Amino acid sequence: MKSRNDFGRMFEENGYKVGVEINMDKFQHKKIRYKTKTPPFLPPTDNNSPQTSPQIDLITITNTEIEIFPFFYQHYKRLGVNRFLIGIHYGCQSIIPYLTQFNDVTVAGISPTLDYDGLENKIRKQYIPDDRWNIIADLDEFHDFLQPLQELIKELEFMKINVYYGKLIDRIKNNGSFPICLDQSDIYQQFPLQVRFSELIMKGCCDKIMLLKGKIDTNRGHHHCFLKHKHSTIGIVNHIKWFGNVLNKLEKMKQIRIELKKPFVTETIKAIKHIKENRNRINPSGLLL
Repeated sequence: MKSRNDFGRMFEENGYKVGVEINMDKFQHKKIRYKTKTPPFLPPTDNNSPQTSPQIDLITITNTEIEIFPFFYQHYKRLGVNRFLIGIHYGCQSIIPYLTQFNDVTVAGISPTLDYDGLENKIRKQYIPDDRWNIIADLDEFHDFLQPLQELIKELEFMKINVYYGKLIDRIKNNGSFPICLDQSDIYQQFPLQVRFSELIMKGCCDKIMLLKGKIDTNRGHHHCFLKHKHSTIGIVNHIKWFGNVLNKLEKMKQIRIELKKPFVTETIKAIKHIKENRNRINPSGLLL
C-alpha cells in the first residue's frame, strides 16, 4: 500500500492502472485495478467520430488574500480548466488588475455587500450553459478527481450523474506550523501532511461539491445542492489554508461571521482555540489519515 500522503492518488503498479475505492465515512481505501485506461463499464469509443473535449469552467469567489492564486491557477490549468470565472468580495476590487493578467480569467461578478452569499450561483446562471461542466473551488481548495478529468466526465455522463462530491482534507506542514509565505516549490510538497482538522477539531461539514453540470444552485461553501440531482462521492478536496498569519485571519473571519450572524462562527472559534493551545500551530496528533 502507498503511504498516507498518497491518499486519493492514481498510480501505476505492475503494468496496471491503480485507483482507490474510498469509504468516505471512515477514510479507508483499497486498490482497484484496471488493465486499460478505460473502466470496463463505459461503452466502446467510435474511433471514426470526431473527438472533442468539453469546455470546463471553474467558479471561485475571493478576497484580497490571493498569494496562493498562481498555484491554484496552475493546478486547475493542468486538470483541463478552460476558463476561470472569479467573483470578488465587497471592497476588494484592487485585486482585479492582478487577476486579469492571467490567461482565461474573467472577473464575473463583484459582491455589492459584505455578505457574498449567492454570488457563485449568480455567476453560474449568467455564464454557464445547461450542458457545461463547471468546477467549484475556494481559492484554498485543490481538487483531486483521482483520474483524468475528461475521463471522469465521460463516466458521469454515461451514468447520468450531474453532481460530483468529495471530502475535504486539510494539508499542513509536517510539524503543523504556519509558514509566513509560500515558496516556489510544489504546493503539495510545501504542505505534505494530510489531516482531518476541519472535521475533527472544527467539527465542520467536509462534504464538498467539486464538479457539477449546468446551473444547479449550491449553498454557501458549496456543501450541498438545492435542486434534486444524481450525485457521486469519491473525490478529495485538498484544503491548503494554513499559512501566513493564520490567527489574524481566523479572528477577522470570526468577527465577520458574528456581524453577519452566520452559523459557521463556532467552527472558527474551535480552530482558534486549538491553535492557541498548541503554540500557534496545528497539532497533527490524532488527526492523520
